[in-house]
Parts: sequence; C-alpha cells; structure tokens
Amino acid sequence: NLVAATARVGAALDDRLPKFTISGNWGLEAFDTTHTTFKFPGPGKFDQAGNQTYQLFLGVSVPLFHGGALKSAQDAAQARREQARYLYERTVLDATREVDGALVEVRTDREQVIAQQTQVNALRRALQLANDRYATGVSSYLDVLNAERSLFTAELSLTAAERQGLVGVVTLY
Repeated sequence: NLVAATARVGAALDDRLPKFTISGNWGLEAFDTTHTTFKFPGPGKFDQAGNQTYQLFLGVSVPLFHGGALKSAQDAAQARREQARYLYERTVLDATREVDGALVEVRTDREQVIAQQTQVNALRRALQLANDRYATGVSSYLDVLNAERSLFTAELSLTAAERQGLVGVVTLY
C-alpha cells in the first residue's frame, strides 16, 4: 500500500508538469505520372531516393487552468501516502510487539517446565523414601499414598506446563 501510494504521488506530480511527445513516420511511395489512372509502380521504383518520405511531429501539452484541482490532487495523494506510511509503521510495531510477547511467553514456559521437572524429581525421591520407611516399618502406608498422590499431581502439572510450552512455540511461529 505504501509503495502504491508513493507511486500515486508521483503520478499526481506528473499531471502538473508539461508533457512532451515526439512521434514520426517513415515510408516509401512512388507514383507513375505517365498514366491518368493509378497503376502500381513496378519493381525498382520504391528504392529510389526521391521515393522516401519522412514525418516528425513534436507536441507539448501544458496544464494551464484546472481551478487548483491538480494541486489538491497532489496534496491528497501525499496525505494518503503519509497515512499508508503510518499504517505500515504501526503494522511493523504491532508485529514486533507480538513476537516479543511470544518470546517472553516461550521463555517463561520453559522456566515453568524446568521448575515442574525439579519438583517431580524431588517428589519421586520423596516417594522412594516413603516406600523405604514403610518397608522398614518406620511409617504407615498412608505416607506412601500421600507421596504418590503428590507425585501424580506434580506429573500432571508438568505435562500441562510442557503442553503450554509447545503451544507458546506454535504461537511464536
């Protein structure tokens, strides 16, 4: 849109400037004046030097009075170009902001996955200790069940965090 609007400014300026045209013709002709009726000349008549014709036309077109329409058209084209430039800049800034936000989200999600993985590892160790304590008779089986429940909850949270991390990467792309 910006490139097209810039081109329209150039076209509006072009409408205010004089236009020069040059055109020309070159040809061959031959007439046989010995007959009263037209007769096509025979071979060899066209290549004589006197049978060539040349024409050159020069033209100038200058806008004289349009009641300010040309100037206002140029001003309007420049205003539309500025509007297109601002829209382009806003689009670039919005895209940059969205990418920055997605990058922050991906980084935060990765940190969350690391924290959840650390918690799962710690709860696995706690479950192992609860099983060892139960096996030696130091604690009840309720401690083992509580450790398993905590581990399962942490694993579900880890899975949700991993999923959110993948969604963040897809959003970034």
